[in-house]
Amino acid sequence: MPRIANGLRFDRRLFRNRGDVFEAEYRYNIRKHAGAIRLLNYENHANAGNYAEAIRQAELSGGTPDVTLTQRNRTLKYGFGLIVRLRLRGVAAGQFAEEVA
Repeated sequence: MPRIANGLRFDRRLFRNRGDVFEAEYRYNIRKHAGAIRLLNYENHANAGNYAEAIRQAELSGGTPDVTLTQRNRTLKYGFGLIVRLRLRGVAAGQFAEEVA
């Protein structure tokens, strides 16, 4: 993770600020059509601000939201993805139907 958003210098404190990516896959067959289900997850721990907290602070003070005032280490941003694949024909190159959530 960079030290600041879109920065070039990396934060080398790996146990404090870092990015983690996880992927699990299950392979299956339906009537000789190969398929796979993938579950994806990412977690970014960074020295970042919190938009909801910045808006709350602005409402209390009557000012303009400033996300830089809410920055702290280990702020968490996360996401999930689900990919379901099924080979539609027996072609080696493969044709897949895919949905990403």
